Amino acid sequence: MRKPGRVFSLERGSQPGTDRPGIMPESKERDSAAARSQYIRAALYMAAAASFLSMMIVSIRFVADDLDAPVVVFFRSIFSIVLFMPLLMRGGFQYFATDKFRVYFVRGIIAVVSMILWYYALAVTPLAEAVSLSFTAPLFTTVAAIFYLHESVGPRRWTALAIGFLGVLIILQPGFAEITRAHVLLLLSSALVAVSLMMVKVLSRTESPEKIVGWLVFLMAPLSLIPALFVWNWPAPDQYFWLVVIAVGGTGGHVMLARALRLAETSAIMPFDFLRLPLVAIIAYLMFAEKIDLWTWIGGAVIFVSTAYIARRETIVAGRKAETSRPTSSAMEAGGPGA
Repeated sequence: MRKPGRVFSLERGSQPGTDRPGIMPESKERDSAAARSQYIRAALYMAAAASFLSMMIVSIRFVADDLDAPVVVFFRSIFSIVLFMPLLMRGGFQYFATDKFRVYFVRGIIAVVSMILWYYALAVTPLAEAVSLSFTAPLFTTVAAIFYLHESVGPRRWTALAIGFLGVLIILQPGFAEITRAHVLLLLSSALVAVSLMMVKVLSRTESPEKIVGWLVFLMAPLSLIPALFVWNWPAPDQYFWLVVIAVGGTGGHVMLARALRLAETSAIMPFDFLRLPLVAIIAYLMFAEKIDLWTWIGGAVIFVSTAYIARRETIVAGRKAETSRPTSSAMEAGGPGA
């Protein structure tokens, strides 16, 4: 005869350990479904970001022969301001109130210089090769974090850094192929992007993401106008279309990226950023008959895998730090402001 014991229940609120083995409780099923849905949305946003940025990269080629890079950057900034105006109208000028103007100003200069170098290089470098080298930005970001933010980096991330820069050597093939000035400009641009990202990390401690983006958008126009005046040339009527596409691609790409990062960890969605390489390679082949060699594919993949691993390790390390500091943080929050 069966002995009386605990009755198994699938209803919410059953005691721990009483759920039937192999059957997920209803609440867990809902949480799992919500997490999957959120990840799918983040992945779609990231794929959209890669598409927008690929569109921007390819469009630069249509104006690069007639317009110097500073002029292209200036018009991209002007059209980006137009795209950003609805947010300004909704938040008003108090939206830009800050005591960090000096940091914003320096970051604006760095962003303008980085973009000018990037646009100059895109005019003369195979587009897929340029995209492959742009994947080095997270590598430089890790190096910058060591010296700028004094972050500690373990042997695993040092190894990943070394592998990533090995990917650069695979693409450039020093001693076997010519390293051009454009290659140097691309790497310098990526290094400047890393410095800019470090400044964003500092700003994000006290400033909202919208304010950080807004200040960059509005500062880039006057800052890029200064070098543009030295090489000024009015665009032809048909080139305004491509300048608008460049602005839409750049702004749309960053908006989609921000939305993706709001829904998922960087390490979870970073693989979708690699879509930029095949997208640009296909479009460049169809429009400009550019062929990408095997070494560029291999080097780009090596760089990307190393940066993805670094992002994953940084997520794990950040999670451990959060777990360690959680009791302290909870106590501070309980005390409220000024506690």
